[in-house]
Amino acid sequence: MVNRIPLTYFSVLLIALFSACAQVRSLPGGDKDTTSPVVLMAFPPNLSTQFNSKSITLVFDEYVSLNNINQELLVSPPLAHAPKVKVKKKSVIISLQDELMPNTTYMFNFGDGIVDVNENNKAKDLLFVFSTGEVIDSLTIRGNVRDVFADAVAKNYKVLLFENDTDIFVKKTLPLFFTKTKDDGSFVIPHLREGNFYMYALDDLNSNYKWDEGEAIGRHNETVAPSNNDSLIFQIKTSVPIPAKPIIEYKTDSVGRFQFALIPNYHSVEIKSLNGVETFRTTDGDTIITLLKGAPTNRFESFGIMLNDVISDTIEVPFFDEAQKVNFPLRISSNKKIKAGNTIAINSNMWMTLNENAIVTATQDSLPIAATISSPLSNNTFNVEMKLSPGKQYNLEILPGTFSNAAGGTNDTLHADFTTYKDEEMGLLQFTISGLENETHYFFSLTNKMNEVVFKKANLENAIFQISDLPAGEYSAKILEDNNQNERFDPIDINAGTPPEATHVFQGKVSVRSNWEVKLEWVVGGN
Repeated sequence: MVNRIPLTYFSVLLIALFSACAQVRSLPGGDKDTTSPVVLMAFPPNLSTQFNSKSITLVFDEYVSLNNINQELLVSPPLAHAPKVKVKKKSVIISLQDELMPNTTYMFNFGDGIVDVNENNKAKDLLFVFSTGEVIDSLTIRGNVRDVFADAVAKNYKVLLFENDTDIFVKKTLPLFFTKTKDDGSFVIPHLREGNFYMYALDDLNSNYKWDEGEAIGRHNETVAPSNNDSLIFQIKTSVPIPAKPIIEYKTDSVGRFQFALIPNYHSVEIKSLNGVETFRTTDGDTIITLLKGAPTNRFESFGIMLNDVISDTIEVPFFDEAQKVNFPLRISSNKKIKAGNTIAINSNMWMTLNENAIVTATQDSLPIAATISSPLSNNTFNVEMKLSPGKQYNLEILPGTFSNAAGGTNDTLHADFTTYKDEEMGLLQFTISGLENETHYFFSLTNKMNEVVFKKANLENAIFQISDLPAGEYSAKILEDNNQNERFDPIDINAGTPPEATHVFQGKVSVRSNWEVKLEWVVGGN
């Protein structure tokens, strides 16, 4: 008797075998596949003229997949609606959703958007170009983009060409042509027609082809014309512009004090009492502090935040004597370890006066030394006069009753311990500067690992200069082209059309060693 296997069994078996054969798998063993996918055919062909198709099909030599294609695919001139892209085995099909402009050369740059399915090898430098007219435009613009604040190449920035210099701010106007910068900040926009264009570089964070506040931007000062001259390289410097209006967040307390962050390029912010209350303004690092002077008024005081002589904002500050009668804390400005030549300053969070019966004691290596409080540096800051020697341990104590405020409150006890560097813990740093231009003002700054400025020098020239008594450690050096001599970086002003100031960051290692001289050469613009 012959056993019969049902036909359905063979059907299932054939389907299983076919499915297994159809799966795309990496071949076992052998060398790793490092070859990029290659386009074998394109429909319509690449560089077609009189293009009128609604879709493009690219056929590769292996199975491929899409890699973040919506962000990687760049179409220039841009389309109002992104094309739909899908994969079918070894083919990529691009379906156009827009009507194309007549007599226009289009370029599809796929970036890293197409990879093979085995090893994710990217299809490199994949472009598809066609023209809706009779010719393919063949002119080119080349250049480099640099972030001048960081003194670094600006990679993945968009470079955009417009017919008008204001189009980048118009929400409904897209650029005529664009591309992205490479990792080295360079860019090429090929297949351009003749003409003169306004060229911008943009860190387009929201991918809307428009400048939005907070995005870095740069502009070539003059219109640019495409050419076939490969040696013509355009340079664009970018920075984040000054905000049209600073965002100011305030902190207040009940002792007549309020503070807000010191915003770069808005040092001119002023505080004006709307009720005639006298104030005192000071800074603490990157913070602006305003203190209300005189006897408390036992009410909320109104102040206007003035920007360019116009009230930008108003704030209500509590000013009550009950809060001021409570003992207030003192703070020492020094770190735990300081140089012997440093001054010791103490301050409080309010306006205060020094009493005649000030009680100050100090020790050096546990032995008493003389210490006195000098005349005020400001209405809330006083210097402590005490002789400091290298390599010693110090203790400073200021008792209650040393200071008082207008409401009769006095200070809390201040205990402060700190040490001074030994002479052999200090190093010397020498820079030999060259490459500076005679007609430019330069400002030099040296910062430590906490980003604190430890040395600065205005009117820098090509010369040798030394910085002595530096604690051992790592530092960063920066030179600013400071033509307005305000000793701070001024970014691009898009309203005035002024470019950003250039910053040069020393690219080598600035490492100061104990009891050692470090000599560095800096060719500005050449490191």
